[in-house]
Amino acid sequence: MGEDTHMSTVVVEMELPMELYQSLRAIGLDRPELSRRARLDLAVELFADGRLALGIAAQLADVSTADFVAHLASRGVPAFEYSEEDLAVDLRTVRRLEGKPEA
Repeated sequence: MGEDTHMSTVVVEMELPMELYQSLRAIGLDRPELSRRARLDLAVELFADGRLALGIAAQLADVSTADFVAHLASRGVPAFEYSEEDLAVDLRTVRRLEGKPEA
């Protein structure tokens, strides 16, 4: 018998006053769109705060990792941290591997 890859799920609900929901629907935010945006916004926030890894955040957002990285970029959230110190270390490594003296 093959491995069971079925993942159980949990339903998370949000209660909104009917008047607010009707206002949101009037601007095109129906239930599926509200759900999609809520997942995406939560994933971005938790990733930006360092509480979720990139892949897990993409999974929460229900998008591919590449699409999540693109979404982060559109919001001005860096997908990867690469400091000036990281760059300096990498440049020293490249120079060493090329046989050039360090600057």
